[in-house]
Amino acid sequence: NHPAVVALQQKLAVTEKGIDIAKQQYKPGWGINANYGYRGESPAGVNRSDFLSVGVTFDVPLFTKNRQDKQVQSAVAQNDAVETEELFLLRQMLANFKANIVKLNRLNERKKLYEKTLLPQMSEQAEASLSAYTNDTGDFAEVVRSRIAELNAQIDALNIAVDRQKIIAQLNYFFKQV
Repeated sequence: NHPAVVALQQKLAVTEKGIDIAKQQYKPGWGINANYGYRGESPAGVNRSDFLSVGVTFDVPLFTKNRQDKQVQSAVAQNDAVETEELFLLRQMLANFKANIVKLNRLNERKKLYEKTLLPQMSEQAEASLSAYTNDTGDFAEVVRSRIAELNAQIDALNIAVDRQKIIAQLNYFFKQV
C-alpha cells in the first residue's frame, strides 16, 4: 500500500486499458451522422432551399497487419515497461528495507554498548578523577579531561539515538498507508 507502488499499479491499469482500446480497432465501427444547413437568399435575391444530409459510416478493418497489430504491440510493450518498472521499484524498496534493518541492528548494538558499559565507565572515571583531585592526589587537568570524555560519550550516545530514529522513520516510510 505504499504510495509509489499504488501509483505504478494505477499506471499499469491505464496501460491495460490501452491494450483493450487497441484491440477494439479490430472490430468494425459504425457511425451515423446528420447535418442541416440553412441557406438564405442568394445575393441576387433568389430563395434557395435548405440543405439536409444523413450519412451512415461503416469502418471495416481489413488490413490489420499494418496498423492495428502495431498499435496492439505498442500497447503491450508499454504495459510490459510499467510492469518492469513496478518490479524494479519493489526490489529497490526491499533492498533499502533490508539495508536499513542491518543499520538499525548495528545501532542497537552500539546503543546497548554505550548504555551498559561505556557511559557508566566514563562516569566512574570522572568521579574517580574528581575524588582524587579533592583529596590532593590528582590533577585538575585530569578532572577536566575525564569530564570532557564523559560528555563526548554522552554526545555519541545521543547521535546514536538520533541515527536510530532516522532509520526507524525510513523503515516506517516503507509501510506508509495511503
